Amino acid sequence: IAVFVLGAFNFGWSWHPHDWETNAREYDQEFNQPFDTSVHRASFTFQSGAGTFVLEDTTNELLAATTHSTFGEYEFSANKVEDMERLTLSLEGNQHRWWGGRVYNRARIRLNPEPIWDMRFDVGASSMDVDLSRYAVERLDVSAGAADVKLTLGDKADVARVSVKSGVSSLQVRIP
Repeated sequence: IAVFVLGAFNFGWSWHPHDWETNAREYDQEFNQPFDTSVHRASFTFQSGAGTFVLEDTTNELLAATTHSTFGEYEFSANKVEDMERLTLSLEGNQHRWWGGRVYNRARIRLNPEPIWDMRFDVGASSMDVDLSRYAVERLDVSAGAADVKLTLGDKADVARVSVKSGVSSLQVRIP
């Protein structure tokens, strides 16, 4: 009976609410935030669902990021208050409809090594490789679903507070 119900749902009774798209729309985006030398502290928040996310290199900008996604568009915001700049990069909405096509959600992020950083990553089922060895990171919060998380911490900050919360995950933390 379960096979019949599943088959009827997927192969065409008129009450099925979805279009049968096999080619999801792809979103390729680039984000840049110029570095202001008066910025001594910065925070970066990254929010997304399932995907592959990498932070491994530096930039002369405060932030340089590229995304490629079939799940929807990313939104970027920057808010500066005195010598602190708050950056947020987040996947907005769930515009993805998958019916047999290929799905992607990738982000490659580069940050400036000059400020002292607070960072937050809130992701779903993902592969995440975050190399912070070139940054002074005082606070790092990671929240992940079923994920493969690789974190490399650095020695640029006097004290680093790290919190990792995840579902069924593989977690590698490299500490200098």
